Amino acid sequence: GGTYSEIGTPTVNTTTYNDTGLSESTTYYYRVRAYNASGNSSYSDEAGAVTAPAAPSGLSASTASASQISLSWTDNSSNETGFKIERKTGSGGTYSEIATPAASTTTYNDTGLSESTTYYYRIRAYNASGNSSYSDEANALTLPAAPSGLSASAASTSQIDLIWIDNSSGETG
Repeated sequence: GGTYSEIGTPTVNTTTYNDTGLSESTTYYYRVRAYNASGNSSYSDEAGAVTAPAAPSGLSASTASASQISLSWTDNSSNETGFKIERKTGSGGTYSEIATPAASTTTYNDTGLSESTTYYYRIRAYNASGNSSYSDEANALTLPAAPSGLSASAASTSQIDLIWIDNSSGETG
């Protein structure tokens, strides 16, 4: 139910057109007709499509433990099906999808990670029309693994010796 307006006049023998500058998550309907010096043809059948959702913004990654990084972002779309979270290890790594949280979700805890490792993340919204562009990249470094087996023993009247198991391969000290 709306009014059509002419948005372009492609050249002769053209069979494609890109309509740009549209609003996210909006359905647009189109019809096409040919023309020449004698006038216009009849219109084609109507075709419609929904634009992809808007990209999330404000992605942040924060260290939660030696094996977990917490992510948060701003949902800028009104009709996403969900989000696709991608992760890579190191700045030169390759991204792979790790999770697809539901629509309107704005946090995710990435668990089972290696200690003392920097992880990089990006996220995008998706729906039946496709994927949004990616958010900016965010990264965080997991904590080193905690030592264990601490024992203390008196060595003299002025000294106590401590012994523990070093469970981290990436601690500074």
